[in-house]
Amino acid sequence: MNSDDIIVTNDLVGKVSEEEVAEVKQLLGIKFPAGYKDFITKFGEGAMTDIRIYPPHRILRGLNNFQEWRDRIKEYWFWDLNILSHEKALECIVVADTFDGNELIFHPENPETIYFLPRHDDKIYKVDGFYEAMELYCTSDILIQPYDERTFKSFDSKKFGS
Repeated sequence: MNSDDIIVTNDLVGKVSEEEVAEVKQLLGIKFPAGYKDFITKFGEGAMTDIRIYPPHRILRGLNNFQEWRDRIKEYWFWDLNILSHEKALECIVVADTFDGNELIFHPENPETIYFLPRHDDKIYKVDGFYEAMELYCTSDILIQPYDERTFKSFDSKKFGS
């Protein structure tokens, strides 16, 4: 999958600039997965089918921001330690989630590896590449029923205070 495969279903209202991505990258001292920057600057904030892509401001300060996420994971870690240790997980950054509570994270040491943390399973799924992670989610029949549609609905959480 790449950005050309995605059909936008409304006006792009949650625009994100390259400067916003660079600012959060600098503040956190991280490098984002390459596909994340491409996706978020092209489409902005929104959901691809049921994967909500976090814009930089949400990663930093919004609902389920990186620090809130780390605090929750510190207390409620139950996933496979052979794939990702609890200590490494506490250094990760959450970049997306699903309406069902699955989360997509990456570790700053290797931002191209995306980890899926399913809400209802202790197995961690990992894949290299942001677009590849979204494709795995859409087609794998692991976390959801596979679907062919790659639609994106834009929204702006700043309007709702998150």
